[in-house]
Amino acid sequence: MPTGNKPEVMMKKSQIGFLFILPWLLGLIIFTVFPIIAALYIS
Repeated sequence: MPTGNKPEVMMKKSQIGFLFILPWLLGLIIFTVFPIIAALYIS
């Protein structure tokens, strides 16, 4: 039975997953959250 470093492997997979959703998160912030905050500030 292989005794790998499972926490380190899971951390690496989590980082890769975060990199894949990063463009979507940036788009959400730039095109949705920022205009809502700006509209509330202006009003």
